[in-house]
Amino acid sequence: MQFYTHMMHQSGAHSIEIGPKFVKAWMDKGPNASVLSVGGQYGLQIAKNVTLSAAAYYAPSVLSFADSSGYFEYEGKAQYHFNPNMAIFIGYRKSSFEFEEAPSRTFEQGMFIGGKASF
Repeated sequence: MQFYTHMMHQSGAHSIEIGPKFVKAWMDKGPNASVLSVGGQYGLQIAKNVTLSAAAYYAPSVLSFADSSGYFEYEGKAQYHFNPNMAIFIGYRKSSFEFEEAPSRTFEQGMFIGGKASF
């Protein structure tokens, strides 16, 4: 489960978003994790309807709860906008949790596709 809220600034073809992101993970084989990570996203519009973006989030041990002691996530994606409120995207993401009493676990790693609608 993830929840985030960002402040966004856009200037021409560039956009930047920063803010906190809460991540909760229930592991089948191993400890559970909860973190409040800090990070953001940078986007560059390379064509009229196409944007490339990169994002990164990090949570040190002071912002990690349950059995976790840290977290990091990074992703890169390409996005096509049908209009200002609708888009589809494809990208790559990796997120990992660190634990005090267990080995680190990669929670998510690989390609993804999706869509976005704003109201």
